[in-house]
Amino acid sequence: MSYNLPDASGHFGPYGGIFVSETLIAALEELKAAYAHACTDPEFQAEFDYELKHYVGRPSPIYHAKRWSELLGGAQIYLKREDLNHTGAHKVNNCIGQALLAKRMGKPRVIAETGAGQHGVATATVADFRAGSQRASSLPLRKTGSPSVRYPMPSFRLSMFAPIARRALNARSSFIRRWIE
Repeated sequence: MSYNLPDASGHFGPYGGIFVSETLIAALEELKAAYAHACTDPEFQAEFDYELKHYVGRPSPIYHAKRWSELLGGAQIYLKREDLNHTGAHKVNNCIGQALLAKRMGKPRVIAETGAGQHGVATATVADFRAGSQRASSLPLRKTGSPSVRYPMPSFRLSMFAPIARRALNARSSFIRRWIE
């Protein structure tokens, strides 16, 4: 079975497409081309795999939940321990690739919009770690509000890295200005 969606225009049959500000089109096309090249570049893939193994700690261990398996009548239950990854969640897996791609493209910063803060923490951590000689600066944008109450620890950790945008619109506008710079 082959998978050929979305098409070159970003459509899934009659659905989809690109619905972004025209000012972002050139940056998105540049990103799309760099990503396509990185996906087929063995050197990029080797560096990505290396970072996942040695920085993130992948593959994440699997834990056999023996008592839970017994309680459920014999079905063997295993838990994948993504919480043991560096930064405490699965989000760092994606951020490693983003930081490596940004470095490859010569971009000076990595930007994330985040609600509860875990993606922002992962972005900032990876950007600072992977800066190398280029010194990419992290700039996660955090929206304040209920996530900081519901998720106090990621919000606290993110506050050490990130400027705070009081409203989502401010965060998005700041993100767009920095991305096309």
